[in-house]
Amino acid sequence: MNDVFEQYQGRGGRSNMLAVMQKRDIGIGTEGSKGEASVSVSIGGRTRNMSEMFVKDARESGRLLEVYEILYDAFQKAKENGEIDYIPLPPTVRVNGKKVIATDMTQGGKNVIIDRHYSKLIEAGEIPWEFELNNKAENIEQVEKIYKIANSVNVYLSFDSFAVVADRQTGIGKLYLIDLGHIAPYKGPNRLGFGETEARAIAEGNKSKFQSFIRYLEGEKY
Repeated sequence: MNDVFEQYQGRGGRSNMLAVMQKRDIGIGTEGSKGEASVSVSIGGRTRNMSEMFVKDARESGRLLEVYEILYDAFQKAKENGEIDYIPLPPTVRVNGKKVIATDMTQGGKNVIIDRHYSKLIEAGEIPWEFELNNKAENIEQVEKIYKIANSVNVYLSFDSFAVVADRQTGIGKLYLIDLGHIAPYKGPNRLGFGETEARAIAEGNKSKFQSFIRYLEGEKY
């Protein structure tokens, strides 16, 4: 990653010339490096800085963007219909080859990301449990809503997909799908493509995954 401007694709066919400068490595994930970055955008020959972003390697960034668009459209429709009151995805996702940049959901450290990785660090004694999540029941209910909406457009959600973004000061969190690298569409006769038997099997897989996250939110260890 460097300060050279390159083309990044976004939702709805948007395309921007962005320069991504990685500031801090967070670690190595299953697909490669990940970290925090400052991003600049070039529009009409002018350059402006964007907010701090999260950047990671992704083997199939094009597929990731496809799934993000499918989910975004489904959640937006559900929000308009009053099924949910927010879109549980990072507001911004851009891809370039095998790189992905997305909104920094920690907001520079203001928020804590509670996911499976966070759980592992706590259980290993590497970090303390810093606070009490004060709206567990609300988030447990939200898991089922998100699962049902994703399943309605035939998208499989893994346990790794879910995270609660919680305010450090208030302990109030909202559920999001942050790790889009662990989300996959299934092909078949419909838009994402599969038959009725496979659809049922996928639905059962989805169900066990969101139930796992409910148990995690309730304090069970893995």
